[in-house]
Parts: sequence; C-alpha cells; structure tokens
Amino acid sequence: MARRQIFYCLVLAGAFFLQVYTTLYLAAFLLALTLALPLVSLVMSLPAMTGCRVRVAAETPAVPRGGEACWAVDVENRRRLPLARISVWLRLENRLTGREETRRVRLSGASSPVRLRLPADTRHCGLLACRVERVQVCDGLGLFTWSRRRGPGALLPVLPHAGEAEELPRLEEEAARQPVLRVRPGGGAAEDYDLRPYRPGDPVRQIHWKLSSKREELVLREMLETVRPPLELKVCHVGGPRVMDRELDRVYTQCLTLLERQRPLVVSWLQPVTGELRRYPVGGRRELDRCLEALLSDPAPREGASLAPPASGTERREEGAP
Repeated sequence: MARRQIFYCLVLAGAFFLQVYTTLYLAAFLLALTLALPLVSLVMSLPAMTGCRVRVAAETPAVPRGGEACWAVDVENRRRLPLARISVWLRLENRLTGREETRRVRLSGASSPVRLRLPADTRHCGLLACRVERVQVCDGLGLFTWSRRRGPGALLPVLPHAGEAEELPRLEEEAARQPVLRVRPGGGAAEDYDLRPYRPGDPVRQIHWKLSSKREELVLREMLETVRPPLELKVCHVGGPRVMDRELDRVYTQCLTLLERQRPLVVSWLQPVTGELRRYPVGGRRELDRCLEALLSDPAPREGASLAPPASGTERREEGAP
C-alpha cells in the first residue's frame, strides 16, 4: 500500500507542475482528475469495505497427529460489491507446545463469499487455536484502508495415537493391593460388615440384637463389599513436543484399553503454571474427550514439577534437535 501511495504522490506532483508550467487545458483537466480519482474510488469502495466480515473455522472437529487438516477462512461481503484488496493476519498457536506463528492471507476482487483453506500444523499433539488478529480492507486504488473488527477464533485438537498398553498389568497389580470396602446397596449377606448406631428409617433386619442388648442401645450392622478402586494414570506433563507425543500416546492407549474393559480410572497431572493438581475421572468416551481437551490445553514446559517420572536424558537430548 505504501508503494501505491508514493506512486500517487508522484503522479499528483507531476500533474501539479504540469499545471503550473503550462497553459494547456489538458493540464488542468489532469490535475482535477488526479485529485478527484481517490475520492471517487473511496466512495465506490466504502460499502464493500464496511460490509466485509472474516471468520475462521476448523474443517474437522479433531485430527490424529500427522493427519491432514485445514483451517477455513471465510470472507463474506454483505453489500454484494467487489472488494478490491483485503489482507487478513491469522494468529496460529499450539497451546500444548507453546508454538506461535502469524500468517498473512491476501485476496483481491472478492464479490461473493469466498473460502480459503490453510493447512494446519499437525506434527505434534496439542490444542491448535486460530484467530483473526487483524483485517485490513483497501479501496479500489489501494490508497485508503479500513480495519475491521476481529471475529471469534477456532480450535482444533490434534489427538495422540493408540498403540499397545504395556503397563496395564502393573497398574492392575497396584489396584489389587489397595482394596476398598463400601456399603453394599440394599444390604444382604456379606462377610465384612461395619457397626454404627441405629437411625430412624434403617431396616430392622440389619439390627445387631445381641450387641444391642449388651450396649443397651440399638446397633446396626452395615454389610460391606470389596470393590476395585479406580486406576490412577499419572501424566508427566513436562517436556518438549516429542516427549509429550510419546507420553500422550501412552496415556491415550491405556485409557482406551481400560474403557473397553469397563475399568474406572482417573487421569491426573500437575498444572504447569499454578502447580494445581488436575484430576479427571474417566468413565466413558465423553469424559475421555473432556480430559484430552484439558491435557492438550495446558502448556507443557520443558522443565518443572510432575507427578510421573520425567523423561530420560536421551529423550531430552532429542528435544534439542530441531
């Protein structure tokens, strides 16, 4: 745009000097035309410039790591008049790895809704975010610009890959060593039970009459049953993109395997910035998706506190490579 303005200034200076140093009628006409042309261009382009809207969206709700996905940039013109030039600056971010970049998209002559497709960077897991940072619309001559307000952004989760769950036997053994007793719903016969004072509304058949006669108060016998506690998957939320890809693959694989076996589980990790403990119970696919969204949204620093053991030195040396 600066080049066009400089060129117009040179043309205007030439027309002005031609008018000063000559007495030709054509010189006056050229000077008047040079002065009026930018205003005419602005008046004709202003309806399209004020009616322009830019929106971004992800063409797919989610994509596996390394898959093909695109951002859709929709340019709408409510006035149905052609746009001479429009420039859109997009801010792209991976919230897990912290990688950010800005892309500029240019379009000319858009008189109807136009959709532009930009490939998304799916090399690493994370929650990708795309938002319109700036919109600049020019008139027909490119001398005046009009900045439009930014629209809402879009999100695209890049999911990990599922492999073979190699650590499930160890997790099952840890859960078996920590049995949990709970009150059996509806009572019934059981080997384990707990005693407590009788409360109005409790079933009479569960009263321990022999012990009640000794204590001179009613004592209730609550039947207990042994249940398997939910497995806890601890995530190491510290490391570079490659380390996090491997860690998320492991957690995702174990979650899918445990859901197929109908085993309750809890996914936990430390929030890298605040140190807050994150705990997400996962009992179905919807809860797993919600847990993955939180995992992919939290930034993963290369160093910091973690619930799980950190990555090995070999993995950290690999992160130094580009």
